[in-house]
Amino acid sequence: MTDEKLIKFDKLKDKILSHEYEKFEKFIQAKNTEYISGKISFEGMINEVDGYMRNLKESGVDIIEFQKKMMRNMGLDPDTVEGREEIDEKFSKINLDKVFTKEENELIKNKTFISIFDNAKEKSVLEYIHKSEKNDIKMIFDRNEIILVSEKTIDFSDDILNELIMVYKDIVEDDLKIISCEATRIYEYNKK
Repeated sequence: MTDEKLIKFDKLKDKILSHEYEKFEKFIQAKNTEYISGKISFEGMINEVDGYMRNLKESGVDIIEFQKKMMRNMGLDPDTVEGREEIDEKFSKINLDKVFTKEENELIKNKTFISIFDNAKEKSVLEYIHKSEKNDIKMIFDRNEIILVSEKTIDFSDDILNELIMVYKDIVEDDLKIISCEATRIYEYNKK
């Protein structure tokens, strides 16, 4: 039997992978166009890409090979990359500030954090800074909870503070839980 009559599965696998990658590129271009035209939010675009990758994995596409193909198209040689640290180092050299807005970068970072830690949840809360003669408080309003954070002791005889709490209670029309974080310490972890 000659080599011509043998099915070369590696070439077939490469064709399928290339086909999937081309579909993915078209999908990304379409989502980018929707985002630019305002038809979809950046968060919506990230969620759709995440869903696309999950479907791709479920359809039997070798995600590792798919990611290697992506790396090659971005000018990286996956065969010379030793491990996660080297990938992170190479990607850290890409200046995403020139590609995405500050808000988009924050969203990407949050989505990455959530994908790493399953218990992390993204939610929308209100934040208000209350400064008066009696208090300097950051107030976080989250459904039926108000979290009060202060580096000093919180003075609950503050009329404005009590008014803020009562107005919020009327808005949520439910019992409130007030969480008081007094005498908090702030530690800064510097990026190195």
